[in-house]
Amino acid sequence: MEETAPEGGMSAEVTRSLSAVWKRYSATRPTNVETEIDGSKVRCVLRGAVGDFELGMSEQAEADGARDMTSYRRDASAAVSRATHRRVLAFISKHDADTDTATEVFVLDRETRFAPMGTDGWIAR
Repeated sequence: MEETAPEGGMSAEVTRSLSAVWKRYSATRPTNVETEIDGSKVRCVLRGAVGDFELGMSEQAEADGARDMTSYRRDASAAVSRATHRRVLAFISKHDADTDTATEVFVLDRETRFAPMGTDGWIAR
């Protein structure tokens, strides 16, 4: 997987975290991930795995229904929150099967008022 974010830092952490979540839902990592953080917005462009993601989601739904877009949204938001130490206020996801590209946009709380506690809870700072 090619990463355009620097080796360390928040962008690289978001890239690694979101790629890991993607792999849990599709069984393959994207071939390329670009992460850009601009103030309270995080944009990730994932290439080369949309088909696998859609297939993985449909197979999971047939098998046990445990993974769906709602759980993916929750897990992806939690991963970005952990990496940025900021609460995700909104998540916009667009998958284009024709170009095999997914764009995931996260809108973060402006201030670091909360710290992640596991994947479901928050503690005030």
